[in-house]
Amino acid sequence: MANIKDISSKTIINLQNKNIEATPDAYSREFCSISNDKGLKIEQCELFTNALIELSEDEIQQNDGKEISTVYDLVKILLKRPQTHLLVEQTNNVADIIKVMDKHLDDAISSSKNGCDTIISIRDDIESVNSKNSVEKLKNKLIIAASTIENEISNVNEKLIDGKSEISILETRIQELENDLDIYKKESTIDHLTGLLTRRAYDKEVDKFEDVYIREQQDYAVVFFDLDDFKKVNDTYGHECGDSVLKTFGKILNKLTRKTDIVARYGGEEFISVLKYKNEEELLHYLKRVKDIVTNNKFTHQDLKLNITFSAGVDIRSSHKSYEHTIQQADILLYEAKDNGKNQLVLGSGTIV
Repeated sequence: MANIKDISSKTIINLQNKNIEATPDAYSREFCSISNDKGLKIEQCELFTNALIELSEDEIQQNDGKEISTVYDLVKILLKRPQTHLLVEQTNNVADIIKVMDKHLDDAISSSKNGCDTIISIRDDIESVNSKNSVEKLKNKLIIAASTIENEISNVNEKLIDGKSEISILETRIQELENDLDIYKKESTIDHLTGLLTRRAYDKEVDKFEDVYIREQQDYAVVFFDLDDFKKVNDTYGHECGDSVLKTFGKILNKLTRKTDIVARYGGEEFISVLKYKNEEELLHYLKRVKDIVTNNKFTHQDLKLNITFSAGVDIRSSHKSYEHTIQQADILLYEAKDNGKNQLVLGSGTIV
């Protein structure tokens, strides 16, 4: 049965016979074609096929009606995609294909180099022969033929080496894209001002809490915070001062909330925390600590020192039929705290802090 080394050698010979330059693009196309004909499953060829299936009709049209037959055709299309999680998966696939193909190119270069060395050796042996005229003529013909083959293989080597340089550039570009995607993902999960989770990231994390609750009945509490009279802060001292207040409040929540719990900026001056709940005493301890630190300390911005208060609504997951009902009730309790004079925390149990 054919192996990869045989296919690599056959690939170079076929390209020479077809008078096609041995670029990485041409090499990969011929390599996979021979592999399919031989019935040999090659990892990068299968990866390419799987990635090709995932392309949309619009993306296929982007190739101007031309057949997408190599990984390089595929990369041109994928590089036009927006930076989304799907691009991460596809670039990973492409990187895997290139990595394996790169190995085959190394094997091909090594193989052709060995062949070149062998031809040089044969030529040297022929030149060392002492013979009569008939043998001398044959000797000259063989020397010429060997020199011609040597030049051809040397040219193939140069083209393959140039092709490897192109692959290195492509690999660098893919790495840059992956780095950009890492930054994009971080920005989409962390609020740039407060350093807390964004609303989008919070929604994903709270789903995990709900899954544990359904499986193991591990209860949790939802705390909806809202800074009192925050609009007045912005209107009186400016949005820069308002941002400073939000940032400070976010730091307080982040410090007082356990790493196993969730704390996020829900939007504007609203914050939310989700806490693993054992009993009301434990919950009250957390709420009182937050309130004491906020109300007993000044919020500073440049030369300003401000008194900041907040209101909150708090309810327990097990008191409701779903998470959605729980957060709705916490929101209702928050506005009850606002209506009753602000600077207070109202619990679903009726307790007021």
